[in-house]
Amino acid sequence: MPSLLDWLAWLPENASTYGADIDGIIAIIWYTTVAWFLLCFAATSVATVYHYAFGWEAPYAVFSLPVLLGTLGGIGLLIGPAGLFVLARRRDAALTDPRHSGMDTAFIVMLFLTSLTGLLLLVLRDTSAMGILLSIHLGVVLGLFLSLPYGKFVHGLYRYLALVKYAVERRRGAFLD
Repeated sequence: MPSLLDWLAWLPENASTYGADIDGIIAIIWYTTVAWFLLCFAATSVATVYHYAFGWEAPYAVFSLPVLLGTLGGIGLLIGPAGLFVLARRRDAALTDPRHSGMDTAFIVMLFLTSLTGLLLLVLRDTSAMGILLSIHLGVVLGLFLSLPYGKFVHGLYRYLALVKYAVERRRGAFLD
């Protein structure tokens, strides 16, 4: 199985705006923890099956699968966006487009707030604050989903397609238009 350094060696020199130094490796770690949102998606999917297939009502036990998956995903979504926010502030200004910094920052903040409100909801679910916290959390999630097509989230798809195109061109020895 290839290591992280093997994967980094495959990347073209300009694959990261962080450069080939340690910041590039750290950025990959932050992006990986952001990808833990898939655990949150899995938690929601499992909870949906619990509810509709088995008739089990939320809130679920602390050590149930939806809660464990959501907690791990939520922790990743606190760590990853915080790290990416710090790295973005350290990035060379010549490599950034100031016109997009607002949406880039907004996306990172929305990911962080989604996780923060979700974890707060878990911690305070047995209190009278649960109703208002649930409303706030669902509002933040809705805001995140409404902003997806306009911000950094679409970048993941475009970046993947650019790397595939680069690999095809490199293999053929020619550049595609």
